[in-house]
Amino acid sequence: MFKALSVFRLNNSSIKKYSEYILVEKHNAIRQKIQHSNFANQLSFQLQPIYALNSQRISHVEILARWFTQDLGLISPEIFIPIAEQVGVLHLVGQKMLTTVCDLIKNEKKIINSKVKFNINISPSELTFANYDYWKGKLLSGNFIEQINLELTEQTNLVNSSSNTIEVINMFQKLGLALCIDDFGSGYSGFHYLRLLDADYIKLDRHLIEDITIKEKDKKLIKTIITLAHDLNLQVVAEGVECKSQYQTLKELDCDFVQGYYMCRPLDISNLLKLF
Repeated sequence: MFKALSVFRLNNSSIKKYSEYILVEKHNAIRQKIQHSNFANQLSFQLQPIYALNSQRISHVEILARWFTQDLGLISPEIFIPIAEQVGVLHLVGQKMLTTVCDLIKNEKKIINSKVKFNINISPSELTFANYDYWKGKLLSGNFIEQINLELTEQTNLVNSSSNTIEVINMFQKLGLALCIDDFGSGYSGFHYLRLLDADYIKLDRHLIEDITIKEKDKKLIKTIITLAHDLNLQVVAEGVECKSQYQTLKELDCDFVQGYYMCRPLDISNLLKLF
């Protein structure tokens, strides 16, 4: 019996080590592709609508990067985004997103007439003077500024960032871009960011609203955050809304916007345009 148990444990350990080896090998393969290929031009993009709760209409759209390769298949952004940042090419992803959004605003009358705003995620490595110059040139080449927002993740380590990072954020805002603090509540620094930055929105982390309909404590917490945000003249977006009960509860709590599979999954551009 003990021998069989030892063999079982050994096999389990071997399987775990093999799985870890495969994962490391895959990450190395992804890193090499990012380093040695025209990575940003291989990306495709999906767009997920964000709905205003008062009008139940699309008010914003978040652009999401997707990467498919013939040999590795569909690679999750949760994997390739951090690697791209480590390699030093994440700014190319942001620039590609910006170009895609600007082209959409420029060429699609439905988008122009709707005045819908596009949310683009931006990371610490993109908050440089050189990248700001690229964005400024692109934004000022057309009438784009009023329809583009920046989403800055709460995981962005602004606390230990250089003063240049805050300066670049302020420069973006002086251009007229609205700022959203993404993943609010996922870390310990969200309230510090409310003091540090002149934000326009906060986006509640999806984990905060998972149990909002079954746990009274979670509901009270969300209510408190929404009330505080409104007192600070901030609007609130809730992401990860997956059912009618969550939607209704957030509406009762006076949340401003909702995003999630209950309303709409991420779409390609052609299917997004059908919604306008």
